[in-house]
Amino acid sequence: MSDAEAECFVCLSGKGTLLTGICLCRTLAIHKTCQQKLVRSKASTVCGVCKAPYRNVTITSTRRLRPRVVAMMCLCWFNTCICLSAGIYLSSHIGDPSWMPLLVAGMFAFAVGFGMVTFYLIVSRELCKPHVQITVHSCAQSVQDASQV
Repeated sequence: MSDAEAECFVCLSGKGTLLTGICLCRTLAIHKTCQQKLVRSKASTVCGVCKAPYRNVTITSTRRLRPRVVAMMCLCWFNTCICLSAGIYLSSHIGDPSWMPLLVAGMFAFAVGFGMVTFYLIVSRELCKPHVQITVHSCAQSVQDASQV
């Protein structure tokens, strides 16, 4: 196939700059944007035809802090401190009415509940959200638009 006859195997258009040699396939050409869409939709960096990895695709993975989860964790921690402080204060400074043990037990139960939510958020790794970025680079072998030649 000559350069003038080359067309993208995804959108079947010959217009624009086509990339070739991105995998082991010798006759296939593709637009950079078409390859980006293809890689993202398949969630794979392997050619569907020859099963070879694309030469011009890089994947970077980072973990981003999730502000809402951090705020929720801080709120739970703050509520745990308040419940524990109130329970300790009530148990030591106020007389012994019959309802006091129930109130103190309720305060400690809330403190344990909020503490467990905070512990869950830390252990389950919900604090950081994984972020995967797929980058398709322009290849050295590219076929220019036939109308421009």
